[in-house]
Amino acid sequence: MAFKETALLILTTYFVIQIVSLIYNYLIYRNSEDYSKKERLLVVVAHQDDEIIVSGGLMHKTIMKGGEIMVVYVADGITRTDELKKEQVEKLIKNRELESLSSLKNFKIKKENILFLRNENEESLKKPENVIKLINTLTKIINKYKPGRITTCAYEGGHSDHDATNYAVARASEKAGISLNNVLESPEYNNYYIRESILKRLNFFMIIKFNVAPRFIKGNRKSMYLRMDRDEMKLKRVAFERFKSQEPKSLMKRFLFPDSARIIENYKYEIGPFNPDKVFRSKLCKLIKGPKRCKPFFCGMTYEDYLNLYGYLEKHFNKTGGNKQKNN
Repeated sequence: MAFKETALLILTTYFVIQIVSLIYNYLIYRNSEDYSKKERLLVVVAHQDDEIIVSGGLMHKTIMKGGEIMVVYVADGITRTDELKKEQVEKLIKNRELESLSSLKNFKIKKENILFLRNENEESLKKPENVIKLINTLTKIINKYKPGRITTCAYEGGHSDHDATNYAVARASEKAGISLNNVLESPEYNNYYIRESILKRLNFFMIIKFNVAPRFIKGNRKSMYLRMDRDEMKLKRVAFERFKSQEPKSLMKRFLFPDSARIIENYKYEIGPFNPDKVFRSKLCKLIKGPKRCKPFFCGMTYEDYLNLYGYLEKHFNKTGGNKQKNN
C-alpha cells in the first residue's frame, strides 16, 4: 500500500508540474507584440550569432515592412589558446564571419551594411582605451547611417564583451544625439541566474518543457516579446544552422525563442550589473565548496575589475562632455 501511495504521489506531482509548465509558457508570451517598424535598424552585437539571438525576428519583420538593416559585430568571437597559431586564429575568424554572411542572407541585408570590427574576443574590451575607441567608432557609424532605432546585447553580467558592447552603444548613442528611448537591449544569458538552472534541470524529465528563454535579471523597463509565427521561427532556426562552428543544436536549445527586448535601462555602469558576491547562487556555492573555490567572475573579470573599468569610463565620458542626449 505504501508503494502505491508513493507512486501515486509521484505521478500526481509530475502531472501538477506539467500543468505549471503549460501555464508558465503561456504567461510568458501572453502579451507578445509586434514592436518592429519600417525604419533603419542598427544592430550592434558582440559576437557572430548574437544578432540572431537578440533580433532574428525583428530583422525579418523590419525588412518585410520595407525597412533597412545594418549589423555591426564588435568582437571577433574566437577564444585564443596557447595551441592556436596566429594564422589558425585568422582562419577561424574568417570562417565565423563567413557563417554570419551566410546567415544574414536569409534576411536580405546588404553586404555593405555588415561590419566586422574585430576586437579580440574576451580581451580587448577589458581595456578602457579600447572601449573608448569603440564608442568613437560607433558614434561615426550612427552619424553616417542615421538609424531610427538601435538594438544591442543587454548589460547583464553574462559576458564581458556583451556588457562592454551595451555600454559603448549607450554612450555612442548619446554622443550622436540619439535618445536612449530609441535604443533596445536584449538578454542572452547570465551565469548567476539560478532560476534558469532549476528549470533547465527539470526539463530533462518533462514532456511539456518550460520555455527557458533568456530573461532580464532586473530593471524597471517593460520587457517585450516579439510576436513571431511558425515561419518566422523557422527562419530563425535556419539562421542558427549556418553557424556550424558554434554547435547549432546547442544554440537552438538555448536561444530558439521569440525575440525579447526592452528600452535600454539607464544603468549606473560604475557599480556593475550586480554584485556577484551577494547573489544566492554564489552564496550557495561558497557554502558547498568554500569561498576559495567560488570566487565569482564575469567571464574572466572580477567584480573589482568591473568597478575599475566602468568607473574609469564614466569619469572619462563625463569629463569629455560626451553626453548630448536628445530628450525625445
